[in-house]
Amino acid sequence: MFNNFSAEVALYVFSALLGGFVFGFLYRLALKKFAKKTPYGVQRNINVSGRILRAVIGVALVVWAVMTDFSPVLFFFAGFTFFEAIFSWCGLYAAMGKNSCPIN
Repeated sequence: MFNNFSAEVALYVFSALLGGFVFGFLYRLALKKFAKKTPYGVQRNINVSGRILRAVIGVALVVWAVMTDFSPVLFFFAGFTFFEAIFSWCGLYAAMGKNSCPIN
């Protein structure tokens, strides 16, 4: 299956993952600038179990993309879920004002 794996494929995969990650970053930055009045706009809003779930979903999306047709959409969403897992921040939760983190 990986006989034709080349530097071009690796760059393609990396670019798609990075695109999802950068999209998450820009979305969070836009909320920070334009939605200052929202209760959870850019604060952490995912607890540890949510972060683990998102990391597992990201890995599953990467595996799914590799096992099928190297879909850039799957790699993009994997990059976005990795962003959410790393930064403990969910864009959908932020838009809804939801927070699963314990109160500090």
